[in-house]
Amino acid sequence: MVQDRREMYKKLMVFLLAGIMISSVFGVIFFGFGGSNGDSLQYNGFEFVRVSGGYQLQTERTTITFSHFPSELSYEVQIRQPEAQHRRELVLVHPAGQGHGEDDRLNQTIALVHYNLAPLFQEEFGVSLIPAYTSNVSGFPAADCRNATAILPVILTKSADISRISLNDSCIVLEAAEPEDLISLHELILYRMLGVIEGGTT
Repeated sequence: MVQDRREMYKKLMVFLLAGIMISSVFGVIFFGFGGSNGDSLQYNGFEFVRVSGGYQLQTERTTITFSHFPSELSYEVQIRQPEAQHRRELVLVHPAGQGHGEDDRLNQTIALVHYNLAPLFQEEFGVSLIPAYTSNVSGFPAADCRNATAILPVILTKSADISRISLNDSCIVLEAAEPEDLISLHELILYRMLGVIEGGTT
């Protein structure tokens, strides 16, 4: 099973190479390499350091660089705080585009964000992200909110006219109107999982 997962991620990396090229547009996402300018900021008991790539947070396990400070994020949120610490696996669903049936105008940005999330979720939360698509793509499972269970939740990301986060049973749906919103929504999820931003409408 572990070997199958590794082969799956190898295939995913090959498929996402084109999407990764757009990273220069948004800067370093989640893992930053920019130097600190020494400014320290506090939010809800957490200390951030301003760096060239955004705002850096040192956790017990790793260092995460966010593009946005928590107070900069304001979206409609209709979920309770995600409890990743009680999960060991999450299905991360990518719209199947690029000749695979469905198409999504944010496909490349979604690919980039998902690529960066996988090692972060594993290192920080001990959660393995299982890559899947909304329709059949060779080498990957097909999944959507109908496949979500309490044991194996699903995170579905797609473009929409309004940027928001909602919960459909055990499926978290991230809808983004613009590429920048897509990055912000994933950062909001991370902030909530880390306890930086507490539950309730954000």
